[in-house]
Amino acid sequence: MSANPSHNIDDTIATVRYWVNVYLPGIPVNIVLCTTPIRPVPTSFPPVGTTSLLERLHQAGYSPYFFDIDGLRPDFETVVEFFRKQQPDILGISAVVSTAYRYVRDLTHAVRRVSPNTQIVLGGNLAASAEILLKKCPIDLCVVSEGERVIVNLVRHFERFGDFRPTKELNQILGISYLDRSGSLVFTGYEAPIPNEELPEPNYDLLEKFSDINRFITNPFDIPHFARDPRAYEPHRATQKTATVLTSKGCVARCTFCHRWDKGYRAVPVEKILSTIHHLKNRFNVGFFQIGDENFGSDKRQVDELVEALKPLDILFHVAGVRVFTVEKNPKIVGQLKAAGCTAMYFGMESGSPKMLEVMEKRATLEQNLSVIRKLNEEKMYTIVQLVLGMPGENRKTIQQTTEFVKLATEGMDELPNERISANLFQALPGTPGYEYMRRWGMVGTTLDSEEAYLLKISDVDAASSKHYQNCSEETTERAMLWQHQIIRDAIIHYYKRRGWTRLVESEAVLRGKIKDYARGGYFRIAKFKLFRFPFFWRFENLFRAPLYWVRLFNARVRLYGPLRALGLQIGLLQEENRSLYTIAEPESLREIVQFPAPETLTLTEAAMLPLRAGR
Repeated sequence: MSANPSHNIDDTIATVRYWVNVYLPGIPVNIVLCTTPIRPVPTSFPPVGTTSLLERLHQAGYSPYFFDIDGLRPDFETVVEFFRKQQPDILGISAVVSTAYRYVRDLTHAVRRVSPNTQIVLGGNLAASAEILLKKCPIDLCVVSEGERVIVNLVRHFERFGDFRPTKELNQILGISYLDRSGSLVFTGYEAPIPNEELPEPNYDLLEKFSDINRFITNPFDIPHFARDPRAYEPHRATQKTATVLTSKGCVARCTFCHRWDKGYRAVPVEKILSTIHHLKNRFNVGFFQIGDENFGSDKRQVDELVEALKPLDILFHVAGVRVFTVEKNPKIVGQLKAAGCTAMYFGMESGSPKMLEVMEKRATLEQNLSVIRKLNEEKMYTIVQLVLGMPGENRKTIQQTTEFVKLATEGMDELPNERISANLFQALPGTPGYEYMRRWGMVGTTLDSEEAYLLKISDVDAASSKHYQNCSEETTERAMLWQHQIIRDAIIHYYKRRGWTRLVESEAVLRGKIKDYARGGYFRIAKFKLFRFPFFWRFENLFRAPLYWVRLFNARVRLYGPLRALGLQIGLLQEENRSLYTIAEPESLREIVQFPAPETLTLTEAAMLPLRAGR
């Protein structure tokens, strides 16, 4: 007799379902794909991965339904009622960021309650936490990396067997993680990547059918770099909209804070990009394009061909994820892109400290970063200095180095530095060396429960907030909480000093580009207050630098520890936390610091999690 009688019952049910499918073919599989809220406020970036899966399923002969929870933002009761009525056979959840864990947990438990026979599949970067998802949530399996081939294989498996219970047949499907009958995690290995010509573009026709298209086809003048460019006000652009397209997938770098499923870098064929652009122009009157790549421009031949193809289209666009060495190798690219209609270029420079650039594995020097920023300023190409603060190894010296870098980077810009800086505290995401470093040191936790507690802590928190920050630096938490303010404050003071404390007279282009929220994804929101835009305020700040820092530090301590402990720390009756244990003495990549054990020394689950923890 089996040690677990329920296995015999499950096997019987599976057998019945199999023969039903054999003798009653043609019953359509009820498939629902859904997104999860990515940030507290929806963005205009389209759910490219989900629409790509929808296309693949349509091509394979299925008729899936798409519930764009992220774009539509229905209340949770409405979501639950939808699944109560829909009763899908398969629910595919796209969780592209690890900050979606709380919503995924709540959603999957609700779906299991109102639609108990639904097979729940989760994909996206959150799948790097497959063990937590499979053991803490009623999820049947996780899709790891690209899902286009995997989703079709899973639906065909369901048609044959009626569920995703662990079997030798399920184990033959690449790209998935699930629990076997003993409760151990299984990872079947990565599915082969799709070829370049099949790389997805956002499908706006599907978004118009299933979601609110106005979330994704938007007003270009809500975007600062478009609003600042004189070309945007040419009469023939008056009614044009903006949308997002992609020119590549993946990245040539492996930054230690960035989660990677896709190995390497693949460029979308130029003819496919142009087809998408022409369709958006003709169908939705789009004349402004956001190129939303993780890494634009690393294929020089593709960029040269694309630039020449874009010139006659008379469009405006911006590019993101540009690598510093792309401009270093080809300084003319800035002018070439501008001539083709580019209004902004964004780089992930992240730090002004040589040590932290090494910790992050940025593969760029401080001098190269400054050279590229100055090139953009010369060409009047809009950019923002993007920073990641508070990673392992960060300390007062590295923050001061970053402050000096930011001063130099922003002194030649035509508006106050606070409007050109995005300074976010490090967010440790599963599947990265940064997360593994924190897990090894116990800052995330060493148990499944503590890891889940961390995922709950970072859920539904904007990256610009400090609420998600788990201190892993060499300094105390209260001092780390002041770094964002300190860097931007010092940059503004330096900016005004160079101008003899005279008020900045902004150009017409800058004034036209002002929008309500000056932070634009960053932390500092001082520009809401007119007083903070006058030089005398910053002259006062500069004169009283030390006492004002003392006040801010005390306020941070009160928020963290309460007034009594804060006072004790402030006057020296209590000692600050000793952070020497977390010191990284020499510049070294976190990837080198984090050493994974040999698989043969681990349990089956731990060995199966190794590829997911290491990323690509």
